Amino acid sequence: MGCSDMFVVPTFARRQVLALLWADAVALAAGPALAQVAVGTANVVVREVSATVGGAARTLASADPVHRDELIATATESATEITFDDQTQLSIGPESQVTLDEFVYDPNSHAGSLAIAVTVGIIRLASGDMNEEGVVITTPVATIGIRGPIVTVSVAAAGTTTVSVEPGEAA
Repeated sequence: MGCSDMFVVPTFARRQVLALLWADAVALAAGPALAQVAVGTANVVVREVSATVGGAARTLASADPVHRDELIATATESATEITFDDQTQLSIGPESQVTLDEFVYDPNSHAGSLAIAVTVGIIRLASGDMNEEGVVITTPVATIGIRGPIVTVSVAAAGTTTVSVEPGEAA
């Protein structure tokens, strides 16, 4: 028996090992890319605003992209304004935590969906080109389907939610 005969691996086992290695390589390559789906841009950033997705936190700066599933957190006396790809504008006030759960938009039909979760703080949402029926804001105590062009939502630390709908056209 030669040295090379001692380490013979059956063909089916080699295929399984290769398949597992290939699957791991694909998952590693696709994982961060899937988590980093850009849905808009931070147009304005005042003081301390952080963005966290997939456990990786960064300081948000003006002109930075924002991503699906990203948690946007503002510090005291801080704020940001985000413009989504359909021109919807989301203003996030001081001491707020907002997760950009979903953004899907077809510019041809104006169909799509936008889902935002507000844990605490205040936001103002001015609708863009997307049909308003696809916009949902979730708070600790409510799920709100948006039907107006401009909506302000305030969530207190205890979860108490206040909603204000402004008439008129979104700017």
